[in-house]
Amino acid sequence: MPIPIQFCFPGISKSVVRLPASPAKPPRTKPMPNCSVAPSRAQPPPKSPSPTPDCTPALTAALATPAQLKVIHPQARTTPKIRQEIKDSGLSDREAAKVFNITRATAAKWLKRDDVQDRSHRAHTLHTTLSTGQEAIVLSLRQTLYLPLDDLLYITQQYINADVSRSGLARLLKREGMARLEDVIPKAEGDVIQAKKTFKDYEPGFVHIDIKYLPHMPDETSRRYLFVAIDRATRWVFLHIYHDMSDTSSIDFLRRLKDASPIKISKILTDNGSQFTDRFTSKEKKPSGLHVFDKVCAGMGIEHRLAPPRHPQTNGMVERFNGRINELLQQTRFDSQADLEKTLHNYLKLYNHHIPQRAIGSKTPIQALKEWQRQKPDLFVKRVYEQTGLDTYSRPARPWENGYIERLFGTFKMHLRGHMIRDELHLARSLPSFQFWYNVVRSHQHLGGRTPHQVWCGVDPFKAGPRSVRAFCAWDGRLKAVVLRH
Repeated sequence: MPIPIQFCFPGISKSVVRLPASPAKPPRTKPMPNCSVAPSRAQPPPKSPSPTPDCTPALTAALATPAQLKVIHPQARTTPKIRQEIKDSGLSDREAAKVFNITRATAAKWLKRDDVQDRSHRAHTLHTTLSTGQEAIVLSLRQTLYLPLDDLLYITQQYINADVSRSGLARLLKREGMARLEDVIPKAEGDVIQAKKTFKDYEPGFVHIDIKYLPHMPDETSRRYLFVAIDRATRWVFLHIYHDMSDTSSIDFLRRLKDASPIKISKILTDNGSQFTDRFTSKEKKPSGLHVFDKVCAGMGIEHRLAPPRHPQTNGMVERFNGRINELLQQTRFDSQADLEKTLHNYLKLYNHHIPQRAIGSKTPIQALKEWQRQKPDLFVKRVYEQTGLDTYSRPARPWENGYIERLFGTFKMHLRGHMIRDELHLARSLPSFQFWYNVVRSHQHLGGRTPHQVWCGVDPFKAGPRSVRAFCAWDGRLKAVVLRH
């Protein structure tokens, strides 16, 4: 007599299968001492289930081909064959849910569908920050300039849409198949992009120096040479153009570098050129330390290191910047040597002040310098100044985005209430007094109890005593305090 048996397959809904009954066998048990084993008691057959289709879903799922199983969603309760059975069963959604052991919503979905394949769960309308035109511009920048995600994010926020986020930009690149630069950059068949090695971390003061040939301009009699220096920790760059690669030029560049650098230079790494060392001009093929460049470095308290022969990747940081310069030279047409110099110096300002570097946390070299100066001011010899960027505007109905000036206006109105202004000339004479009081006299809590003037001059009033003290009073006593001169 056939009895119902339930089969459960992993990841597949349970289904009832009718198979012929086999003779009942008593379970194997190990007899205990002085104990008799009771025969197994037959269980009454359960109630007969609802009618099922001829082909059982569980066995159909188990016999599905690998090609069909590959397209199934990881959390799907049905296979394409079971879905087809649901469509061909002619049952209602309630009956199909009971027969196939699925939810009523799932049964209704496959009864209404024209196909039995999984569909994308992506929304029909994507609510993105970037418009369609802006997305096209971003994708074009990715394809033509091969910009990394952080560089592309900075340019997008500065020039296209300031509200775009890094995650939203990454989702856009993933949707368009440009998530990895390896998928965008064309390469020959069979080429494999090797993982890049990173440089050892140092504090600011380890400088790489190299020389690059410049193209011959129409108004020049001979080609010129670009001396480049880059700091390893902050990626800060300094460069200068010379007419030759002599020892005199290398020494002059070193002195210019020391004067321009806000960092105390402790180490310099160069190649084995004759303008830097005598390694290959001596018989022993070893640097003697008596080269004029070595002597000038020793006089400045700088350690001069040399890259191993035939190993330019040791000085790869400055070589990479020279690659940027090479790309600039190939993309630009120059009319004269003056035009070339102007372009190089403009790019130097752009690189130091406005191009963030992924290797230093998506900060510009100047921002990295300022952060290092706050942490370790002993490594610096002068203050770091940042070039002003693009103007930014607060959005409508959001005055808190321009909160600094709003707070200043609040302070001005608060003190102006008790001060009688007679006419426009009186107001013009009163404003300089308020400006002096706000900048020089009044201390600010968010500045650590210092005045803006003390912060601007780098004076710490808690360490250095004042040279003079005088009273200040203006606006009929509304602005009253003591002026400390350091």
